[in-house]
Amino acid sequence: MKLLLRDGTIKILGTLIALLAVIGIGIAWWLHHNAGALLREALQSYGSQMTGASVKIGSVSLSPGSGLGEIHDLVIGNPSGFLTAHAIKVERIAIEVAPLRWRKSAFMSAA
Repeated sequence: MKLLLRDGTIKILGTLIALLAVIGIGIAWWLHHNAGALLREALQSYGSQMTGASVKIGSVSLSPGSGLGEIHDLVIGNPSGFLTAHAIKVERIAIEVAPLRWRKSAFMSAA
């Protein structure tokens, strides 16, 4: 069975594939450059909810490729009823998380 495509259809398909590739590269670039800010916001939000106290972070740097990063100026406040202003105050924490890797299994469908 032969599939016949007109030149116009091939150009449209090629353009769509190129556009999707550019969008995918743009999303990957944005995530790479904003991983630290996204992680900072998540840690502050969920950390505050889980501890019942304020969680403040100065900055987070994270390399999604290597999984290495740092958290700077972490302050976890005390819940109401405690005498001190904060429970923990840390200037710098080195972190290592599992790096993002493409897995072959992610692209395979169940047979």
